[in-house]
Amino acid sequence: MNYYLLALIIALIIIVILYYNKFVSIRNKIEEAWSSIDFQINRKYELIETLTEITGDFSEEEKLYLNQISELKHIDIDVNEMSKQSENQQNINAELKKLFTTAETNPKLKSNQNFIEFQKKISQIEDETQKSIRYYNALVRDKNSMIEKFPNNIFAKIFNVYLSDYFNMQVSH
Repeated sequence: MNYYLLALIIALIIIVILYYNKFVSIRNKIEEAWSSIDFQINRKYELIETLTEITGDFSEEEKLYLNQISELKHIDIDVNEMSKQSENQQNINAELKKLFTTAETNPKLKSNQNFIEFQKKISQIEDETQKSIRYYNALVRDKNSMIEKFPNNIFAKIFNVYLSDYFNMQVSH
């Protein structure tokens, strides 16, 4: 009889360890995916900094958009606040879209190779960002689904594992 009790205790310990490891694994994948999004955002910020080289060709309206972009990218947002992160990125993209739209009427910028190259690079970075966001959101969906299923929900409560927020961002092209 003691062997059965010992086997049951060992089985329960193994089950607890397996569930814990499952939650750790998905958490680490989500952190890695977020790191990829953060990397793309930082690439975009670095590229935006290069715009200062060609600001001489900007009109006052375009300089205003560039200043607003610069202010938005310096907003300090907690990494764990996905809704604020995505909102800030949407605001930056909206300002970039305004900048590109007004630049279309500026003949100096339209023919400026640096600005044309900037637009291409921004578009590439935004494509990569969208891929990273889709991967991140797929992992969040998997984690949230896992947490909501029985018996995972019991172990999630024991290990203080909570639902994650999606990263919602529309890209301007």
